[in-house]
Amino acid sequence: MEKIKKYKTAGLLLDRLHMVQNAHGFIDEQSIEFIADELNMSKAEIYGAATYYKDFIVQRNGIKNNNINNNIKNNVDLSENNHKASDNKLSVANEDVFSKTKFVFKRVGKVNPLSLDDYKNQHGFKGLENALSLLINPIIFSGGKFSVGPAVNTGSDKNTKIIIDILKKSGLKGRGGAGFPVGIKWETVLNANIGRMKEAEYNIKCNINLNNIDKIDNKVNNNRKVHNDINYNSVNINDNLLNEKEKQEMRNREAEYSEKYIVCNGDEGDKGAFADRLILEYDPFMLIEGMLIAAVTICAEYGFIYIRSDYKNGIEKLQNAIDLCYKSNYLGKNILNTGRSFDLKIIAGGGNYVCGEETALLESIENRRGAVRVRPPVPAVSGLYGKPTILNNVTTFASVAYIFGELNINLDLSGDLICIEDGEDEDEDENKYKDKDKDDKDIKFNGKPDLIEDKDKYIKFYDKPDLKYLDKLNVPKIPFPFQLSGDVKFPGLYELDNDISLEELLYDFGGGPLQDNMQFKAVQIGGPLGAFFPLYGGYTGEFLNIKLTYEDVARKAGMLGHGGVAVYAEDADIKDILNKTLDFCIEESCGKCAPCRIGSVRLKELFERIFKSNRDDNFKNDNLNVIYEILETMKYLSLCGLGSGITLPIESLLKYFGDEIFI
Repeated sequence: MEKIKKYKTAGLLLDRLHMVQNAHGFIDEQSIEFIADELNMSKAEIYGAATYYKDFIVQRNGIKNNNINNNIKNNVDLSENNHKASDNKLSVANEDVFSKTKFVFKRVGKVNPLSLDDYKNQHGFKGLENALSLLINPIIFSGGKFSVGPAVNTGSDKNTKIIIDILKKSGLKGRGGAGFPVGIKWETVLNANIGRMKEAEYNIKCNINLNNIDKIDNKVNNNRKVHNDINYNSVNINDNLLNEKEKQEMRNREAEYSEKYIVCNGDEGDKGAFADRLILEYDPFMLIEGMLIAAVTICAEYGFIYIRSDYKNGIEKLQNAIDLCYKSNYLGKNILNTGRSFDLKIIAGGGNYVCGEETALLESIENRRGAVRVRPPVPAVSGLYGKPTILNNVTTFASVAYIFGELNINLDLSGDLICIEDGEDEDEDENKYKDKDKDDKDIKFNGKPDLIEDKDKYIKFYDKPDLKYLDKLNVPKIPFPFQLSGDVKFPGLYELDNDISLEELLYDFGGGPLQDNMQFKAVQIGGPLGAFFPLYGGYTGEFLNIKLTYEDVARKAGMLGHGGVAVYAEDADIKDILNKTLDFCIEESCGKCAPCRIGSVRLKELFERIFKSNRDDNFKNDNLNVIYEILETMKYLSLCGLGSGITLPIESLLKYFGDEIFI
């Protein structure tokens, strides 16, 4: 019941604020009182959130206060070039080139986004079916070969490791900006709290007061390694000796520690980024499928999609797609008769760029101001409502659906089957299981290779621990979705291998400068917090030849981020770009940490002092020294990527365009 309550109230504050704003054009004091009563929160909490989020106008004492400078938002966050590129969708103007690069976005513009039949006819939900086959069906051994057996709902997850290893082999990294390996993140969530579950079971069986369990030092980490010479797996107390109350407490603890969530970050706010928008508006079922694969992998029952409020069309289409999935048994109870359940809910954001940061997003879902949390712990360990949470962005979940949809799981894989008895450590010496006679004796097939006798004794079936057989499974590698915008002929989204050069992207795919008589001046890679690289004079060859990989861009003191590539022609005003970048940081700071809250304002003041002064170079250099000190402080002491990341664009502008800035 507690989980259901959390699911129903998640994001309710933003929902109510949007309802009032849409109805009256502002948030009045009476509405704040009603919302506070409904959510059992104080009026101060509601007022604090309403004045924090930039979508809302709050009336107090008859005076309406707008929370955002619209010029800043339009110029930096919702640039004209961004919309121009996204409206071109898949670069139809350059279709002859782009048609060879469609992978995750292959259905965009080709199918009815709200037709389940269209989606399934284009291999939709094939990834979910493959994942469920690997999770629920046994891996069978017959004639020295591995294969996936017919559907047998075992009610267990013996093959979850295979899902994780497939993701690892795919090499998929998160598309939200940080580029963290998806397989490792999911594995962290999957294994989270295993140690505490074992500890709770140990303490209950040893009749330790349950009220003191949380006070006992955690002696087992999430990887089941034993600390302080206590092996919880070795406790062998007959469950029949426990009374009903103790058994119920054990079940409650197991439910508490197994609770996990799936959260999708659709708060796409980077300048020049629109990949998530394309999925939401033109292929919403793919996002749902990717989240379903995550849910069945870690046995999560609830998921949330946090979408920027500007994406009204995407929100509407996604909600319609979710409704269709409920009607078709892809969501809700007993999904596809597998015994698994998953509910999905959309939450419209409040217009703050910082809510794209994962911990701020979680705070917002929990009906608070979307301010960043101190880390560690990371969301994979302690995320939504303090529970382990898979948090990826829209394009990442869509990529997961693509990977599993392309798998051919009619496996014919050679290898030795290892059968582990119940209670044995799966990491024990592999040599113990190499005896062929033992294999033949212990594994018996009842006429059919998928029906294994003596299931009570042998409940786990694994291949070799290193899963070498995956080498024979063709796991697709997914190209990176570059979102090209700005002063180019063919802005749009291009799925390309990371070893492509910047020159190839701008000229072979982008078609070169928008105007033939103009040249490129600069490019910003990675959104508003990405570095600016010069594309003129002596720098031309150095940066046009850069490979668009995480590593190569980082070596140039930049970041690949969400894949946004914004191009500026030679008539771009660099000084104006610098001022807008500073204004953006000031406006979008959540204010929680001093380096970002104060540092961004001081940077603006120092630059204005230099611009307005006619003094000598010593005065400029003295102020620049202070600027660099502030940037270093923000880089290392800010709580999130906004404060630490703003150093990249400012430092790169000073390094490569300093002469133009200080004319």
